[in-house]
Amino acid sequence: MKKVLSQLMLVLNAIWLVQPAGPIVSVFYCMSTSPEQQMTLMICAMVIWIVLLVIQLLFIKWVYAPVGQVLEKLENNQSCPDGEIVDAARRNSALAMQATIFYMLMIAAAGLSNFAVYLYYDIGMLSAMSIWGGLIAGGIACPFMVLGAVSLFTGPNTEFISGHLKTES
Repeated sequence: MKKVLSQLMLVLNAIWLVQPAGPIVSVFYCMSTSPEQQMTLMICAMVIWIVLLVIQLLFIKWVYAPVGQVLEKLENNQSCPDGEIVDAARRNSALAMQATIFYMLMIAAAGLSNFAVYLYYDIGMLSAMSIWGGLIAGGIACPFMVLGAVSLFTGPNTEFISGHLKTES
């Protein structure tokens, strides 16, 4: 089931690509800054974006690992205790909501980090506040995409586990 983990990481990465839209609009259209300031602010925004992306992907890998281990055992027809199978089904069912909540936390962290960077470079309060327009829009739309996409990839796992429980009982 490494394929599912790869798909989850790919989808979360693809949806996370939307996040830099807030800083791009904020820096290039909402602020009266010099080209040097724009470059500095965008480099900071991209560093924040990459760091939070890595944290998010590591979180998904960590949360999915127990489910992947059980699924691998089941695919290889190895014995697995019922309690472990039920726990894997529960974890797999909760994965979509966990990923969505963590994604929302990452969007908030990105917004606060960019806001702090803008204030650090003394852009001005009004210009620094411009980051929130894009992040609020992304914070409303993107979590729904994460919830739907992760559910799409974890649903077959739950069905597979449930089928295995039915045949074992």
